[in-house]
Amino acid sequence: MIITSKDIRDKLKDIDDFLLDQYRASHENKKTDWRTYEEQYALRIKEAMKQFQPLVNEAVDSIHIYRGQGRKPELTLKQRVSLLLLQRMIGKSNRMMASMLVIFSLLTNVDVSYKTIERLYSDEEVLMALHNLHVLILKKKGVNNADASGDGTGYALTISRHYASTAQKEKDAAKENSEGNKTAESKPGKKAKKRGPIFSANGINTVKKIFSERMIRFEKAEIEELTKMPDGEIVIKDVKKKRYIVKRTGDYFEIYSVKKGFAYSFKFMDLKTQMYIAYGTSLKSEKEAFDRAHEMCKSIDIKLKSVRLDKYYSYPSYVDKFGDTKVYIIPKKGATLKGSWKYKRTMFDFVRNTMEYLGEQYRREHSETGWSVDKRRFGWSIPQKREDRIDTADSCTTIWHNLFQLGGLD
Repeated sequence: MIITSKDIRDKLKDIDDFLLDQYRASHENKKTDWRTYEEQYALRIKEAMKQFQPLVNEAVDSIHIYRGQGRKPELTLKQRVSLLLLQRMIGKSNRMMASMLVIFSLLTNVDVSYKTIERLYSDEEVLMALHNLHVLILKKKGVNNADASGDGTGYALTISRHYASTAQKEKDAAKENSEGNKTAESKPGKKAKKRGPIFSANGINTVKKIFSERMIRFEKAEIEELTKMPDGEIVIKDVKKKRYIVKRTGDYFEIYSVKKGFAYSFKFMDLKTQMYIAYGTSLKSEKEAFDRAHEMCKSIDIKLKSVRLDKYYSYPSYVDKFGDTKVYIIPKKGATLKGSWKYKRTMFDFVRNTMEYLGEQYRREHSETGWSVDKRRFGWSIPQKREDRIDTADSCTTIWHNLFQLGGLD
C-alpha cells in the first residue's frame, strides 16, 4: 500500500466527519463505582504513608556528605526531605508551615523558621535525595520498560491566575481576531488593518538596567528594587492589563511576555502503573519543559517502548527524538509526508490502521487525568519565586503522585 500527503489529510477529515464518533461509540466510558473508588483511594493514602519514611530513609542513606568547618544544618537530611515533602503535601505557605511546626514540635522536636523551609527548595543535598527517592519508587513498582504518554500544563505563579481559564480566553481572543481579519480582508478595495508588534510568546527580551524595548517601561524605583533581587528570583509586572515576568540572571534581567504568567511543566507517565517517569519545568515554554523531561527520561535507566503525544508534538523532529521508541501522534491539518522514514512509517500506520492507532494514541488521556488529580490534590499554583525552587516544588508533586500509586493494582 502506498500513501500520499493527501491520504493523511483525507483521513483527518474522516476522523472529524465520522470516525471519531465511531471510535467513541465502541469505547464507552464505564461508570465509576464511587464507593469502590473511595475505598481504593483510602488504601492508596495508607500505603503511601506506610512507605513514606522507609523510602526517604533509603534515599538519604545512599548519600554521603563530607562537611568541613562551618555551621552545620539545623535539621538532618532526613528531616529536611520529609519536611519539604510534607509542606508540599499540606499546601501551606512557608510562613504558615513554620507556624504549624511550633505545634508539631511537641511531638517531633522540629522548630524552624519559614526561611529555613524556603531554603529547602534549593538545598542541593535535598535535591539529590528527592532524585534518589523518585528512582526508588519507580524501581519498587517495577517500572523499567514502559508504554508511556506525555502531556504538559501550566501552574499559576499567583493565585489570581488560573491556567485553564486563561488559556481558553487567549484561544477565544485569537479566534475572534482571526475572524475579524478574515472579514476585513474579504471586503474588496479595503486594505486590512496592520497589526501592531506583538511580544513573542517564545521570545526573551534581554536588557541591562534600562527597560525601554517592546513598550515596557519601568520606573526608577522599580529598577532599583529589581537590582536588589537575588539571582534567579522572579517578579510579575502588569503593563496595560497584560502581565510580564521579570527574572534576575546575574547582571541581566529577562522579560517574558504576557503568556508567561505561568510555570510550564511536562511529564511522561507509565501507562501501566500511572506513575510519572520523568518531568521538566520552564518559565519560557512548554517545549522547553518537554525537552528537560525528555533529557531526564534518558538519564534514568528506564526504556520507553512507546509514547503518546498531543498535536503540539506532531512534527517529524519530535518523532525522531525518541529513536527506536514507537511514537503515536495525531498529525495537524495540512500535514505532509516530508520527514524521516520513522515519521513516514508513523503516518503509514495512522492511515492504514486508523481505529487501532486512535485506540493507542487516546490512552494519553491518562496523563490529562493525572494532571487533573494532582491539581485538585496539591493546588493550581506554585507559590515560589525562583525558577529552581519552582522545579523543586513540581518534583515534590511528582513524588507524592507516585507514592499514591504504590497502593494501586498492577
